[in-house]
Amino acid sequence: MSNVTQFPGCRPEFDLPMEVLGVLMRQAEPTIGEIAHDIEMHHRYQMDSAAFAVSLKRLRDLGYEILEHDDPDGVRYELVQGGSAA
Repeated sequence: MSNVTQFPGCRPEFDLPMEVLGVLMRQAEPTIGEIAHDIEMHHRYQMDSAAFAVSLKRLRDLGYEILEHDDPDGVRYELVQGGSAA
């Protein structure tokens, strides 16, 4: 059994939680729309809010601390390296 989260319609090597993590590492506090746009542009996968919630939970289960901030544009997500604010 693989530890890779599989999503319908995706290539077997596509791991959405790791793709979300990559966006969080590259962008400063993106919204879910910005994350979804980045993934769609690079992988042609249209992420919905349910898939994002599963990915966020998986990353948190792996020990990543991801904070949520309210913003006029929507909720923004921030990856906290090492479990503490830098």
